[in-house]
Amino acid sequence: MIDPCADVVCDDPQMCVDGECVDPDPCLDVICDGDDVCVDGECVAPDPCADVVCDDPLVCVEGECVAPVPTPTMVGDVLITELLYDPHDGLAEETAEWFELHNPGEVELSLEGCVAREDNNQSSPLNGVVPAGGYVFFARSDNPEVNGGLTPTGTFNFSLGNSGETLTVACNGVDIDAVTYDDGPDFPDARKVSINLDPDAFDEEANDEGSNWCFGRDRYFEAADPVGDHFGTPGAPNVVCAFTDAQMQALVDDRCAGCHTNGGMSGTMTLDDIFVGAVGVPSFEAEGLDRIEPGDHMASYLWHKLNGTHLDVGGEGLRMPRSGPPYLTDAQIERVGLWIDGLPVEP
Repeated sequence: MIDPCADVVCDDPQMCVDGECVDPDPCLDVICDGDDVCVDGECVAPDPCADVVCDDPLVCVEGECVAPVPTPTMVGDVLITELLYDPHDGLAEETAEWFELHNPGEVELSLEGCVAREDNNQSSPLNGVVPAGGYVFFARSDNPEVNGGLTPTGTFNFSLGNSGETLTVACNGVDIDAVTYDDGPDFPDARKVSINLDPDAFDEEANDEGSNWCFGRDRYFEAADPVGDHFGTPGAPNVVCAFTDAQMQALVDDRCAGCHTNGGMSGTMTLDDIFVGAVGVPSFEAEGLDRIEPGDHMASYLWHKLNGTHLDVGGEGLRMPRSGPPYLTDAQIERVGLWIDGLPVEP
């Protein structure tokens, strides 16, 4: 029998096998303990699914046949809830932009087959699983040294426009959510800070309204010079947004109707125009407090009436609105407080 390697000379470290020069088997001299197996020269635990055959549509996970994680199929199954489109002062747009997705449902969702797409139809595939009620986010780079110290779920390869953009998430050919933002007047004009969807607006229609978005407030990147700090909550619960003036008036019109709006007056207070009836107006029930003290919700008697702490500041009577319970939610009360804190203070 003729040896096919008899006249074959291989360069080191290759060896001849069946007349061909090949790289040596990296596992040739490796002995693994227990059930471990050698893969590329390293001892690793064996693949628990290597010999498992599952009936369609089941898949093998840790050696067991289980139902696959579902993917988004309907509008609103996942929502765009936060994005940073204009990093600055030490963070570059091509590495530090990011956007966040939220799963409002009760079942985790796989992003297999999903893409993110921008105005010019540039798209990037998405990956990962969004926990039920949870968040994931995607950045231009996965390198924490250049993206603001972040560990994103994945990356995307297109730019988020600083002057406005339509960002769309589509899964298996179906548009699941889209947000068209601008740099004012409808959406916040944000630099070094995310635009953040208020948690009360986690809805595929509500996130189209610029008034439901505000600046992120939590610092996620601390620069050597504070001027370069960046703010937002990528991959974490969003912050509550202050009410706009219009939203605050609408809340009062809805919850104070009859007593203080639509011509009603109780306790000398009418709120058909909340600025006329409450802002800077002394309280009738709590001496020394204005109904609304611009810039300070803790010094505003109206906020305490809504929060149920009016007796603690020398007030009297029932908690507002009198139609409660239910009273305003904690989130609504926080939004009222933020609105008051944001009112301009007279010099």
